[in-house]
Amino acid sequence: MMRSEETKQIQQMQKLQNAQKIQKKQNSQKDTEEQNSRKPEKREKLAKLKKLLVRLVFPPRCPYCREILPWTSEVGLCGNCRKTFPYIKGNRCFSCGKGIPEGETLCADCRKRKHSFDQGTALITYTPKASRMILRMKNEGEQVTARWLGQEMARRLGETILLWQPDCLVPVPLTARKKRIRGFNQAELLAREIGRELDIPVRTDLLFRQKASSEQKKLDYAERLNNMKEAFVVRQDKSIIPSRVLLVDDVATTGSTLDACTLALREAGAQHVFAVTAAAGEDRE
Repeated sequence: MMRSEETKQIQQMQKLQNAQKIQKKQNSQKDTEEQNSRKPEKREKLAKLKKLLVRLVFPPRCPYCREILPWTSEVGLCGNCRKTFPYIKGNRCFSCGKGIPEGETLCADCRKRKHSFDQGTALITYTPKASRMILRMKNEGEQVTARWLGQEMARRLGETILLWQPDCLVPVPLTARKKRIRGFNQAELLAREIGRELDIPVRTDLLFRQKASSEQKKLDYAERLNNMKEAFVVRQDKSIIPSRVLLVDDVATTGSTLDACTLALREAGAQHVFAVTAAAGEDRE
């Protein structure tokens, strides 16, 4: 009898120990789950803290005049520049999208020649101050300006872009050497933001720049187009070239670069090519 009772006591103790082990394991799992559930929240707090520290050290600036903005501000124009930023408003050239006087249908350039692309549009007029902003963006690595401009293009030009129903966005490419020196292609940054906002895929595997062109500032349209001859090439099988392509670039003055890109895309099989740029040249006779 004594042995039987001892055996029962031993069995009960073992059951109790097993139950304690199971409870301990369950508690451990619960603690782990609670810790894991807190991880995203912790990461989010750390990300916010990191962003705050970056803003305190490198405060956001107005992309147009470089004035320091309140550290709590998002990247964008300061109060003064919101009134003077050269957004293209009102009447636009039906062909390239430049701002033109009321009553006109085409700008001075488009009255002289027809572009290769179907239609174009732009966010701002390429004034001297806008030129300085875009040169800083390209030459001083201000990628944040490119991203902001891309968001503005999507917000203000999105209705027109979606009306064109592009299958994809194609940024105007740089030569491999120029992209390596600069570290980025500003047209691609613009396209990425537009694509993200409007849910349009960006294709950087279609159009390539196979040779650099010489300085174009002092050349007229015909000279520029000749300068761009055979600069761009499509390196994809014609059977997979999208039918409707939207070219994206930072600046269009005469439109010769966009025309050269369009000719390469059309030769490869694209049926319709449109163009959107951050800035377009002023309408001049």
